[in-house]
Amino acid sequence: MFENSTDEENRKVWEGIVKQNKTDPSVLSENIDDLLDKVLNGNFALVDVDVLKHVRSRNDCFLSVIDNIVTTQHISFAVPLDSPLKKDLDQYMIRRFEAGLLVDRYNLKQSPSCSSSYVYRHDRPFSIGNIKGSFGILGMGLMVSILGLLLECFLKFSKGSK
Repeated sequence: MFENSTDEENRKVWEGIVKQNKTDPSVLSENIDDLLDKVLNGNFALVDVDVLKHVRSRNDCFLSVIDNIVTTQHISFAVPLDSPLKKDLDQYMIRRFEAGLLVDRYNLKQSPSCSSSYVYRHDRPFSIGNIKGSFGILGMGLMVSILGLLLECFLKFSKGSK
């Protein structure tokens, strides 16, 4: 995405990666665990096709994945939760993709559980309370139907006995 790009911003990112790789050859390593450790231990960001899979496979709560931002290119970024690079990456993405695709990113709430990093304001987990509520509504509807049937039968028999 960066190396062969004609976009000026992407070229600058690639030049920064190459410059950093000269002093630290592990920057372009193919070992994903080493790269994720590098992200956790320094001011690095990981750009990969499937960062989300790798972060979830580690099963820790120290990384924040900014995914589904570049859906046409299928990339995501992994940075430490307290990384100063989060803001820079967000700003880069806003400039790169015309300031609009990350609006939801700023409206997200931090999830109390670390297994899902972010919760959209319109997303809610399905819980046992939802099932109880569904059966409660079903039961009330059934009760209203039975009462209606009994009332109809009562009125029919009371008119027939006169």
